[in-house]
Amino acid sequence: MVIKKRWLTGLLLLLVPAWPGAAPAAQLHLTWTDNSYNEAGFQIERRMGTTGTLTPIITVGMNITAYVDPTVTAGITYCYQVRAFNAGGASAPSNVVCRQGQ
Repeated sequence: MVIKKRWLTGLLLLLVPAWPGAAPAAQLHLTWTDNSYNEAGFQIERRMGTTGTLTPIITVGMNITAYVDPTVTAGITYCYQVRAFNAGGASAPSNVVCRQGQ
């Protein structure tokens, strides 16, 4: 299976406010747009702070478009990006979005 990059480009990553009823522990909610048609899943990458290298933190399955990161610390800035992947490789990354843990 080969990734058609024209279908996997344009991933849009968003950080959204806490969902109603969210636990008081620090967490960040990510959502993205699934523009691919043949992904096996999405790899979420993160870094602490606004500079440095993004590293994979979790992989989610195909057609998933949201993730709650429960491993953040309140007051620390985290930056994220998402990549679609399949057996042929990975897409270009989404935009990078940064926000403080809440």
